[in-house]
Amino acid sequence: MSGASRLLLVIPVIFQVTGVLAALDTQPILGLRLYEAAAISVQICSQQICHPNRLPE
Repeated sequence: MSGASRLLLVIPVIFQVTGVLAALDTQPILGLRLYEAAAISVQICSQQICHPNRLPE
């Protein structure tokens, strides 16, 4: 197998590994953002819906 043929076989593997590493790197950020969104929803619920006496008149 020539050097060019080996390179053509290695390039897709490099892209796959890079994609997996990128996904692992961004997952905690996405999870944190989802957690923040859930916390905001709970905060809104606790201030407006769950405690009607706190609603502005």
